[in-house]
Amino acid sequence: MIKKSFIVFSLFFFTILQLSAQWRCKSEIGSYMKPIIKDNNNFTWAAEFLFSGAVIDHYVATNDFAILALNFQNQKHKLYIEGGVKFYNIYDFQNNLNPYHLRPGFKELFYQFSSKNFGKIKIGMHSMRSNDDYLLNERAIGITYKLPLKVGTISLNGGSVQKDFSINGTFCTTGYLYDVIPDKPRSLVGNGFGQTNFVLISYDFKPEFKKKSTSEFEEVSEFQSEETVKWSPKVENIGVVAYSEFGSWIPKPVSLAGVYSSIDFGGSHYLFPEVLYQVYQDSITLKAQQGIVYSVKFVKRINWKNKQQTQFNIHYIGFSGFSDGVVAMNSFSNIFGGTILRLDVPELPFIKTGFRHILKGSKEDSFINDMEIKAYGTMQLTQQKMWELDAEIGKTFHYKKKKEFGLLVNLQYAYLYAPFDGISDPYRSAQLFRIETRLTF
Repeated sequence: MIKKSFIVFSLFFFTILQLSAQWRCKSEIGSYMKPIIKDNNNFTWAAEFLFSGAVIDHYVATNDFAILALNFQNQKHKLYIEGGVKFYNIYDFQNNLNPYHLRPGFKELFYQFSSKNFGKIKIGMHSMRSNDDYLLNERAIGITYKLPLKVGTISLNGGSVQKDFSINGTFCTTGYLYDVIPDKPRSLVGNGFGQTNFVLISYDFKPEFKKKSTSEFEEVSEFQSEETVKWSPKVENIGVVAYSEFGSWIPKPVSLAGVYSSIDFGGSHYLFPEVLYQVYQDSITLKAQQGIVYSVKFVKRINWKNKQQTQFNIHYIGFSGFSDGVVAMNSFSNIFGGTILRLDVPELPFIKTGFRHILKGSKEDSFINDMEIKAYGTMQLTQQKMWELDAEIGKTFHYKKKKEFGLLVNLQYAYLYAPFDGISDPYRSAQLFRIETRLTF
């Protein structure tokens, strides 16, 4: 009775309030789902708390939230709710300003039906990501449908994006916390249903299917163990995609279509190329404006004899217009190059690169076991030529006695060069120091 009341209340609460949601939260809540009723795996739950603080330039920012996840699932049906409350404040010690905010929000609120013949359909508020590396990474109210065929998979995404629950919203994102670049262009996002919308359809052909994670709320590790093999290039994946944005708030509806692929060169070397044709109508001349989006990502993975793992990647994204003044126009890629700069489609072209290393101790309970070290950088190649360097070190401690829970501790540093305030010398550097702790149970 209590469980049903909570679900009804959540749905009602969502319909009467404009709620704030978040960017891609670093969450492991899906890995800790436990039965609400003993020996009944159909109803599960988990909770998560995050506390973080950062110092950047002349600001101090805190970002804390509490999340509750409820899940009902059987063989064909699934109802998932994940939401909570966020508190954050930004103290400007140069101007003695201290605004703070308390916001409720939902991360996910959807119904899913799946069957062998019908495929899988998801309806409601949920995260959507296209099979390519560029076009779509957004949270929307809409539909996701995947239909496996004998050869390949057809995917359909469509929905309406609103500012309050978009990925670049204020529930979990750091975009507004570290918004130190004045007049930085942002992708257009509506305030109401139907103002900014998208639809995407793709066909993905995979000659060889590899086993993936069974948890849909758990990202597949980029360091999955793979045996080193000889150089034997093969195309693992080929896809075609068509995409369009439209709505009352979009003055220049844009459409894109193209091809993407993933190539395994052997020896844990991977290449992900993508080419997209873009067209939109100029609102003044009413002429079609055309261009090409280029995306190329290279990944190298190394599995060391001591079981430690390293991944290196470099990703270039560019755009070439067929005439002067033509720019990339799609709004929901949410690439976010750099922790602070968060370079996106309006800043093309830019390049991202970095590495991640996972340590392994001599024993399972060693302090350094599964500790992660990351270093990455982003550079804008034209226009303002901003750049940023980031470094992180962190670990999740897993406790499985009496009550299972995990504790993440993560330290982060960033250095950037960008146009801040000032007229005579607007370009200068800034630094970020951040600590984050997350408890999931």
